[in-house]
Amino acid sequence: MSAVQESAPNKDEHVEGEENREEEADREGSDAEIDGGEDGDGQAKQEYIKKEFVARSYISPYGTDQEVKNLIVKNSRPLMKIRVSRPRREFGHEGFSYIERDAGESNMEIKVTKTGYFTKKKVLEIGLQAANQIKRFQSQTYYNRMVNAIVQYDPKDFISEMQKMSQQDQAISEKLDKFVDRVAYRIEEALQSNELINVFQDDFEMLGDEEAAQAAKISTVNMLPRTFFEHDYCKNKRVSCIKFHPTKPYLVAMSMVENLSFDDRCEITGKSFDSHVLIMNFSDAHQDNSINYITLNYVLETPIEISTLEFHPENSSVLVGGCISGQLIIWDLSCQESRISAGKKPEAIKMPDEEEDKTQQTIVKLKQLSLSSIVLSHKNYVADVQFIPSQVKVDRKNPPAEGRMVHFISVSEDGLVCIWDTRPVEKENLRVITDFIWKPFMQINLFRQDGSGELGLSRLLFHPKQSATTFWAASDEGDLLLIDWSVKAVGGGTEEGSKYAEYVKLTFDSERNYRPVLALERSPFFEDLILTIHDFHFSIWKTSIDFDHPIFRSANTFGSHNTCGAFSPTRAGVIFITKTDGIDVWDFVDQSNKPSLTLNFATSAITYFKFQHFKHEDKKQYMAYGDEQDGTLFLYEVPTNLKNPQEKEIEIIEEFWQREINKCNYVKDRRVVRKEEYQEQQKIEEIKRAMEEQQKEQLDDVEQQKEMEQEVQYQELLMKYKVEFGLMSQEELENWKKSQKKK
Repeated sequence: MSAVQESAPNKDEHVEGEENREEEADREGSDAEIDGGEDGDGQAKQEYIKKEFVARSYISPYGTDQEVKNLIVKNSRPLMKIRVSRPRREFGHEGFSYIERDAGESNMEIKVTKTGYFTKKKVLEIGLQAANQIKRFQSQTYYNRMVNAIVQYDPKDFISEMQKMSQQDQAISEKLDKFVDRVAYRIEEALQSNELINVFQDDFEMLGDEEAAQAAKISTVNMLPRTFFEHDYCKNKRVSCIKFHPTKPYLVAMSMVENLSFDDRCEITGKSFDSHVLIMNFSDAHQDNSINYITLNYVLETPIEISTLEFHPENSSVLVGGCISGQLIIWDLSCQESRISAGKKPEAIKMPDEEEDKTQQTIVKLKQLSLSSIVLSHKNYVADVQFIPSQVKVDRKNPPAEGRMVHFISVSEDGLVCIWDTRPVEKENLRVITDFIWKPFMQINLFRQDGSGELGLSRLLFHPKQSATTFWAASDEGDLLLIDWSVKAVGGGTEEGSKYAEYVKLTFDSERNYRPVLALERSPFFEDLILTIHDFHFSIWKTSIDFDHPIFRSANTFGSHNTCGAFSPTRAGVIFITKTDGIDVWDFVDQSNKPSLTLNFATSAITYFKFQHFKHEDKKQYMAYGDEQDGTLFLYEVPTNLKNPQEKEIEIIEEFWQREINKCNYVKDRRVVRKEEYQEQQKIEEIKRAMEEQQKEQLDDVEQQKEMEQEVQYQELLMKYKVEFGLMSQEELENWKKSQKKK
């Protein structure tokens, strides 16, 4: 039995789909058959019920709504608040120096740290669907139909046109002939000049030599580094000192220490590390610029890390080193007994140098010739070592040196200055005495003049031609000192603070730095100019004038701190300042407010810097520096513009320093004048305050007198009324008046 269902369309009906509607119709039809409800035609009836639409939230059976909620980024922490303030007492503080800086130079580099930044990253999964939009365009093109055409020309037209063109060509030809006749001579002269004169030659180059003409250009070809790194000796080391050989132009010595931080060094205080001093040869790199490697000649073994080195100026085979433990160590490169592994010819004592065949050289290892007693040495690490000139008479008790340079001075931050004699530790004397104990023959203790404690030194400096028993030194707080070790103690030694302070003859205070001086150099062109390198600036001192402050103080270094520096050996107005990220070149001929050139070829922080003062025949000049990562030595050839002096450079720089001195003297005089003006103003203000106080006292006296008179009048009036009202007799009134007169 089958039934056909029909229904009229209803607009308010909620249609869910064609398939659902057919299923409901089949289900209702089957129910109608079971109930037996049919109309007269035999068809079953179907009744539709209108349902009310109820809005409710969307619930996805696949969890899509939860994924949408996860895409919303919410703050996982409260917003950070930063407040930057400055103490009121620092307003108007003196001592600042301002420099001119362009807007493009104020850059700040934010390096990636190991721990990461404080922000947290959140990964979001976002799905996007892209579809090209469909657009309909219509265009109408024009159709050009082909048409057959015929053109007939008259020969007369061509003849007249040709005649006109010939007349015009003739006129142009006449003008061209006149132009060629006019300029032919000058063109011929110019062609002949081109054959005789190079038109591409620089005009300024003809005024001087070729190297002087390149003074304003940087030669990047010669700035390629020659590097040295030995895995067995340099791994995880930091370069502490670099010194060039005084007589052999291609030998350079380098000492290294463990690359440890301050905290790590404090934890292992007292522990000894085996170290080495390496002596390299760069003769191959000097002769051929394409060769960038440096060979190793000597390995000097030491049981203690070396902080500073110094070659003997006269006996260049002797090398003195200062240890971190405060001891002094000495090597002799020519001593056969000190060699651990000699070359292929052990019977020869000849030093390997640049003249020998490199294929016949081997690395020579040597042990120390002598090591000083730790009890009689410094209590802190040796900061610097310098040989005393032969003209100086060190001490009367010590045997004369007979014109030889046999004494040297070592300084440290423990306030102790030691003077050593190299004659007892010579190889001939050590062969005779086996149990010799090396100790300084003279020691002086330095104390601060204010009695606050020991005066430590970080650098010292001698003049090569001096004969006095003095030397310049830099303290561990950035001051420049002149010390005389021949001064004898006075006062019987009862007050040690006062007697030791007499060793310091002059003190130049540094107001902007309270840390040890990194380098102390003397200008090779001006003997009274001394350079001190500090952490964030450098200073130039004039020792021949009575001025206790530097005549020039540079601007502060931004983004990094200084590590070392030196005067240029060949240019009077150039100073090299090494930083942790490169080298600043200050050319005072160009400008003095900021570096003229910055060499950013440092791969890691620079720890030590040194110039070679040896003059090569080919006029090459070298500078070397070491880094703190893997004990690598970098050797650079100085560019031409930084090596060759400019015309009248010494006179220009001398005038510049004189202007700086005049400026300092003006500031000094103005300080005296301003101090006098301030004192005068203080006196005027004190007189003014005294006069105001005096006037105030006078006014107070007048007011007090007036009050007393009013009081007397009141008492007289009171007594008068007492007499009138019978409260007092006339006799008592007379007695009261007599008592008032007595007062």
